[in-house]
Amino acid sequence: MHDSLEWVIDRANDGAAPDKVYIRPLQGNVSIARVWLQDPSDCCGTERGYEFYLVYEAEVCAAAFLNMGPGNFHVFTKESFRRRGIMSSAMTNVILPHLFRESEHMEQRVEYESEASKRLLEKTGFSILNEQWAVIRKGQCASVEFAQPPEIMLSEMRMKALRKRFAYMAGLLEMARFELDRVSPDFCEKLSYLQDELRNCSGEVEDRWWAQKERLGIR
Repeated sequence: MHDSLEWVIDRANDGAAPDKVYIRPLQGNVSIARVWLQDPSDCCGTERGYEFYLVYEAEVCAAAFLNMGPGNFHVFTKESFRRRGIMSSAMTNVILPHLFRESEHMEQRVEYESEASKRLLEKTGFSILNEQWAVIRKGQCASVEFAQPPEIMLSEMRMKALRKRFAYMAGLLEMARFELDRVSPDFCEKLSYLQDELRNCSGEVEDRWWAQKERLGIR
C-alpha cells in the first residue's frame, strides 16, 4: 500500500499522470484528489477511483492520506518530511473534520498495527480502546469552516484530451451497437441516443472551455 501512496505523491509533484490523478485545493496546505491507479477495465467499469488527501510543505506534496471508507485509511509521509508533524497537523485541522462533514457516521473506529500508527492516532485526537483499536467521535474534532472551492481552469491540452475521451467512448458504443443490431434493435436505439449525447459532450467541453476563458479574461 505504501508503494501506491508514494506513487500518488510523486505524480502530484511531477504531474506525469494528469489522466489518473485529479487534484483540487481543499483547505490550507491540503488538497483532495481522486486517483485511478489503473485504467477502468471491462471487469470494473463502475470503478470510482480512490479518494486521497494530499499534504503540501513549501508547495511540495509531502504526504498522502488514502480514505477507503469509515475506519479504513492509510497514511504515508515522504522520508525527508517525517518527524515534522505534517500529517498529524493536517489530520487534526483539515482531514478528519472534512471526513466527518462528508459522512453520516458519528465516529471513526480504526484498527492500527504499529506503535507509530498508535502515536499518530493519539496525536490527532483518537482514543485508544485496546492494543488493536482506536476511535474518534465527531464531537472530538475541530470545528472547521471550509472555504468555497476555487474555480478550476483546465489547460488546453486537458480540454482536448477530454474531447478525445468522449469521442472514444462514442466509438466504443458504435461497436457495441453494431454487434447488438440483430439481437436487440430497441436496445440499439438507446445506444444510438447515448452516442449522440457523447458526441455532443465532446463539442460542449470545448465550447464551455472557451466561454470560461473569456469570462475569466484569460488570453
